[in-house]
Amino acid sequence: AETFVESPRFTGACYRAANWIDVGWTKGFARRPGGGYVYHGQPKRLLVYPLHPQARTWLAQPQPQSEWTKTPMQTVTLSDAQNGRLAPNFLSPARHPQHPGCQTAPLIERIQDGFSSIIDHVEASPEM
Repeated sequence: AETFVESPRFTGACYRAANWIDVGWTKGFARRPGGGYVYHGQPKRLLVYPLHPQARTWLAQPQPQSEWTKTPMQTVTLSDAQNGRLAPNFLSPARHPQHPGCQTAPLIERIQDGFSSIIDHVEASPEM
């Protein structure tokens, strides 16, 4: 899980007290509704919370855990109609679950951002 804390307005003390890990500052960009980013000049603290006790170990390894690869992935063939129904879930902005008036980035973009931020962080700090 991740959260952003607007400093100096907020300290993030409640997150640190709940064992969230402070990993540094953002670069002061916000996601643009149509895609991409726009600079707003207000860096925020980035705090993360591992959702599994072994997350740090797994993310620092060069290959996935062997238990993840014991069962090969099965191929699923979808019809054109099924693909048509799934595509909007990956390519369209979604409503934020806690804030119905806000939209989140498309799922595929959020997955890519998540993986790239993990990979960037692991490469930058292999001692994780």
